[in-house]
Amino acid sequence: MLTKLKGQQFDVMYVPGYYEELGLIIKQARDLGITAPIAGGDGYESPKLAELAGPALTDVYYTNHYSTEDKGEKVATFVEAYQKKYNKVPESFDALGYDTMQFVADAIKRAESPTGPAIKAAMESTKGFSGVTGTFDVDAATHNPIKEATIIGYKDGKIAVTEKFA
Repeated sequence: MLTKLKGQQFDVMYVPGYYEELGLIIKQARDLGITAPIAGGDGYESPKLAELAGPALTDVYYTNHYSTEDKGEKVATFVEAYQKKYNKVPESFDALGYDTMQFVADAIKRAESPTGPAIKAAMESTKGFSGVTGTFDVDAATHNPIKEATIIGYKDGKIAVTEKFA
């Protein structure tokens, strides 16, 4: 597929997948002279992506739930505590798991009674929950969180851009 794209003109190459394959795809694309930005989703998140792609990991962007590079107090406190306990950098699933437990605890505190239906109602009515992965409201119709996305970008194999978008 990459050899078919070589020499073609396009604005961005969207490559969904996980870091194991992506590191090699990105390296091969750059080796073939494909210089267009490469974008994808949260499957890019892993320190192994940079190991696999090396400096070819340039002009590569992906959406994620949060970034360890975020300088906010909640993120910094979470990252420090996680690293101290587990001796590794927390990935987004670690942050999402932490936020999930905090979200459930918050709903239990706000529930009218300690019953399943009351806790469910409290979860459904959540507005302004502030966690490591951001602040969110729960959508009344779908019960999905409405929150910002974090864009992470690489240059020369290192994170160079971290921005949140609502």
